[in-house]
Amino acid sequence: MEFFKRYKFYINRVGEEPISYQEVIQPAIQGPKWFEGLCPFVDKKKRAIDLHPKPIVRTARSCPGMLELFKNSFLVTFPCDLILETHKTGKYSWQKPSTTRVLDIVHHPEEQVEFSSPLSSFIMIKFCLPFMYQAPNNKVSLAEASYWKIQPYRIAPGILNFTDTRDAMPLNVITFFEKKNKVYEFKKGEPMALFYTLHKSTLEMNEKLQDSLARQRLERTFTNKW
Repeated sequence: MEFFKRYKFYINRVGEEPISYQEVIQPAIQGPKWFEGLCPFVDKKKRAIDLHPKPIVRTARSCPGMLELFKNSFLVTFPCDLILETHKTGKYSWQKPSTTRVLDIVHHPEEQVEFSSPLSSFIMIKFCLPFMYQAPNNKVSLAEASYWKIQPYRIAPGILNFTDTRDAMPLNVITFFEKKNKVYEFKKGEPMALFYTLHKSTLEMNEKLQDSLARQRLERTFTNKW
């Protein structure tokens, strides 16, 4: 019990439109449905002896790396339907239901990485969700949600070190899309990304979380406190 008292993943809604955080982010501890339904051994066997005389072969259910990822992650999903169109030129456009403000789309222009490859080879699109989050005394990283669904983008990796005094951060997901003429359709509830915590945390609401005014006003490049 002391462990769960120590580490928290706090979240708070911002903006005027009502939406619960459960609609957007949830603990990934059970893993995806295909993983949850796996038996420990191949051929749907629950015990090693049931494989006799065949060799003992374990399934992904026994993979320690996957188990730790699921136990320490929170799955972020799309809060509404979204149609996104990209172009070879690096331009993009998007549409979503006009009645909702639960998702905003912005981007990091190539000048923020000073047109340096390999990042300049992608369209750097940021999905902005109407929440703030904080994980005191913990480290948080973004990871792909490939175990739930393979999406047509890459997640921009990074690690945030939350100390006791670090301000909360907007719940944003930075993605890399290829520069090509393509139309993508994302449905509400589809997996977007994983927020991975170094220490297992419980997800709790904290209405005191606010964005830092200094962070909002600070002009910065992609590599400085993004």
